[in-house]
Amino acid sequence: MKTNILLSILVILFLSFCTNHNNIKYIISRNSYRFWDVYELDNGMYQNFSSTYLFTNKNKVYYYRYNINEKSKLKLYNEEDVVFDNNWSINNKMDSIKINGNDYKLVYFSNDTIVLCRNGGTNIYLFESTELHKDVDLPK
Repeated sequence: MKTNILLSILVILFLSFCTNHNNIKYIISRNSYRFWDVYELDNGMYQNFSSTYLFTNKNKVYYYRYNINEKSKLKLYNEEDVVFDNNWSINNKMDSIKINGNDYKLVYFSNDTIVLCRNGGTNIYLFESTELHKDVDLPK
């Protein structure tokens, strides 16, 4: 009897762990925050925009730019005439995402890759940033 109860508890814990880690909401920000480099596909080659998104588990998103030769020096993108709402959300069907007020169709996601489609049909590729970004001042 005790063995069956213990086995049941272990199965439930395992299933909840698997479900959470395959969920786009978890993948995009993990337990606190996660950086994603932004690319587009142009003539069969990925084009880096020298930019990265920082997604937090509090549904905040920040857009950083960097010099491609000094990737560790991220700067929060801020222009006087561009105002970002710094929010991200996923619809109830889990098939689209809103980033800074822009809607994207969620085409594909895995632990290190997210593919989004803009309204015009252009895919945006977000790859997990391999840089640690230790020197970044995180927004509060």
